Amino acid sequence: MRLISSDYDLSESLARIDAFLNEDIKKSDAGDYIPLLTEIEQQGMFRTICTAVCIKLDLDGNNSSEVFKDSSQVIRAFVNEAIEILTSDSNCVDVSVVGFIIMAIYDTPFKASIEQIIDKLAMMHSLRDIINIKIMQKAESCEINLQIGVHYGDVIMMQASHVNNSVNNIMWTGDAPNLALKLTLSNINDERPIRITSKVYDNLRKDYQVYFRQQPLCTIPNIVYYDAAIVNTKMNNWVKINKKSDYEQ
Repeated sequence: MRLISSDYDLSESLARIDAFLNEDIKKSDAGDYIPLLTEIEQQGMFRTICTAVCIKLDLDGNNSSEVFKDSSQVIRAFVNEAIEILTSDSNCVDVSVVGFIIMAIYDTPFKASIEQIIDKLAMMHSLRDIINIKIMQKAESCEINLQIGVHYGDVIMMQASHVNNSVNNIMWTGDAPNLALKLTLSNINDERPIRITSKVYDNLRKDYQVYFRQQPLCTIPNIVYYDAAIVNTKMNNWVKINKKSDYEQ
């Protein structure tokens, strides 16, 4: 896929910059829902509350060209299934993939909506284990590591461009995606790969909170976070059976 391109014209650029800076943006109080695109286009930007999920994929292995070929297949398999899992929640409104980072935005007006995300992340953790077993069965020399960050908070949706250039026209910025990304990048504990902020934790019932433990130290100032190693029961049963069969061979 290619973007629609055109020559860059400085005079037109200066006019667009002035248009953005002089635009009369309707400022509204923070909403509690994700609006339609037409509402964003009318207002220029929209401040609301959502849950952002950031997933970082790492591959362990040597750097030979043959392994790199294998790794590209592994990445494609994981990312494809990760998107299937994330978007199986009807509250997911956007998913983007850049490099080894997946960012998903969820409309979460109810506590149950946040708990549904935790269920999907348990599936994501199990997906990692499934693909690593598949890799082992093919005798490939790489392994997936996973880090996940989740935050519930403010987000600003804004129109990224007035130009019809086929680029995704909605930009997400603010507390929710930024902190989810920071949590993900600061996580080096592959055994407990799911990190959530206190705002996410406080919106969970005790049935979910019991799986998370608070961490006393955080590299992000003034942030309290909890981590977990939850898995999906059905998927994990497959992991147990197939991992056992591998050891018996």
